[in-house]
Amino acid sequence: MERLREQDVRSLLDFLAGCYAAEDRDVFARHVAAGLSALVPNDASTYNEINPGTRRADWVVEPAATDFPGSRQAFERHMGEHPFVSYFRRTRDGSAIKLSDFLTRRQFHDLGLYQEFYRHVRGEHLMAINLPVAPPVIIGIAAIRTRRDFTERERLIFDLIRPHASQAYRNAETATLWRQELALLRQGIEDLGQGLITLGRNARIVLATTRARQWLTEYFGASRGPANRLPEAVERWVRHTTTVRLARAGFARPPRPLLVERGGKRLTVRLQSASTCHLLLLAEQHLSATPAAFESLGLTRREAEVLAWVVKGKTNGAIAPILGISARTVQHHLDHIYRKLDVANRAAAVARALTAPPERT
Repeated sequence: MERLREQDVRSLLDFLAGCYAAEDRDVFARHVAAGLSALVPNDASTYNEINPGTRRADWVVEPAATDFPGSRQAFERHMGEHPFVSYFRRTRDGSAIKLSDFLTRRQFHDLGLYQEFYRHVRGEHLMAINLPVAPPVIIGIAAIRTRRDFTERERLIFDLIRPHASQAYRNAETATLWRQELALLRQGIEDLGQGLITLGRNARIVLATTRARQWLTEYFGASRGPANRLPEAVERWVRHTTTVRLARAGFARPPRPLLVERGGKRLTVRLQSASTCHLLLLAEQHLSATPAAFESLGLTRREAEVLAWVVKGKTNGAIAPILGISARTVQHHLDHIYRKLDVANRAAAVARALTAPPERT
């Protein structure tokens, strides 16, 4: 039975530590390609994402100079000839395999895959593992050599990599999806004319939207401390509110918002808490939110009146008797308002209204 040397184990642990530390899929792919040669000496290391169904392939290779113009097109043309692709696609077995498990050197040289692709990268010997992902996609980690085949000890190293690399990839994939979803959430908050701040331990800012940071500066002054510190007044309010909530059993009511008025506008800060994580939602309102102020958005007088009541939280049924019109007519005006403000719904119209310039006197 093959045994690993002490240096093999140390290199393996260092490589896997980097895999688990990867913050997203791109970082994971680059680490795999850059670090594999320290485990198994080779002429090129690759992280590959292949889709036989669409005949598309992408990879990260080290050294980068190994790649050549038109390499992906050449590989994609002959993808079906690759014994690794055929084997992984048929069996979904991710265990380490070598080219010599399938083809002699002469048989390999007879393939168009070799003539148009591997000959250019001087690839004579290959070894790879496959990470478990949903078919038809294949994610492979491979090493390429020019002069000598891979040993059984090196195959063992690849097999030991696989379960850890698989878990590290899933971690990196999850982190990537979270980042993408968070970016969409932040953009959605911005589009609604609101601000978002997430807080970690000790009420330190983990992330904040651009609008939220602008409002903190406008209403509480420029921060004198580190960039991840809330203004002192907001930090005191957060600490007090969370302390009061923890002291009360079964706190059903949401905490009262922090309200700050300045220059004819009001900033509302609401707090949501979960364990050591806190979320601040910020919204600004012009205190002069009168129909006249909303006419600056290009609305008619009647449309501005409807929008003013919507901003105050009135339903169509409640607005109708106030303005002496039917609820259906209120909705008709709202449809016009949506088109003029280029928004899709009531909430977005309110957000747009609250960013309207104050009425001039």
